[in-house]
Amino acid sequence: MVDRTIVEDLRLLAEAGLSRGMDVVDFGCGTGFFTRQVARAVGPAGRVVGLSASAFNVARARELAAQEGLENLTFSVLDEKATGLAADFADVALTRYFLGQVPAPAGVVKEMVRVTRPGGLVAAFEDDEGLVVYEPEPPAVTELRALLSRNRVTAGGNWMMGRSLYRLLREAGLERIRVSASTSNSTDLELASGPERLTHTADLARAVDTLLEKGEIDREDAARYQRALEEVSRDPLAFVFVCRFFAVGRKPLRCA
Repeated sequence: MVDRTIVEDLRLLAEAGLSRGMDVVDFGCGTGFFTRQVARAVGPAGRVVGLSASAFNVARARELAAQEGLENLTFSVLDEKATGLAADFADVALTRYFLGQVPAPAGVVKEMVRVTRPGGLVAAFEDDEGLVVYEPEPPAVTELRALLSRNRVTAGGNWMMGRSLYRLLREAGLERIRVSASTSNSTDLELASGPERLTHTADLARAVDTLLEKGEIDREDAARYQRALEEVSRDPLAFVFVCRFFAVGRKPLRCA
């Protein structure tokens, strides 16, 4: 089942101009879940390229695309700041929750603009953790969010990238830039029954697993964080407010 955040992001792209038959490049595609949804949206006449610097992610993305029979979709292991793709290659260049993870997001946006055709779209989705609210927020959740923020900053990323999207697109020379914010809370983002948690707490739970795998926390701390997240997800009075940003601009047309 495709979660509501995916559906909303696809809707925003469609409203911005994504349509069937277009060529699209997805920067920082991960294992390609969203990329596969875009491939369906543009249809067999379109072409989608997913880019990741991780060979593991690309291998897994290729496997999943093959399983789903998506022949209009390819994945490549490339540096997202220097892809080697031809200039003016795509109608749409997009990135989704990736710019906040890299030390030089402006370089990624510059490359996105380069591979986009004149008049084409450059689009970015980002969270802004500075605008996330937990009420109540268990101390362990506060501690976990602070740890993840420090890790992101240490790695050269930005935990609050959402608010910077307009500036990045403007500095890259894009025109007709639009920025929208979507907000969600624990009431309207609660998922179906079963082991699923609220979207944001589920993201944090996956982050805990990653920290444990990397040896950055021990099992005791991991269990403590997971218990706190479970406490929030099960509390009918808990309120979790999340703000996500979508920014899109057009590459200027060349003068005749």
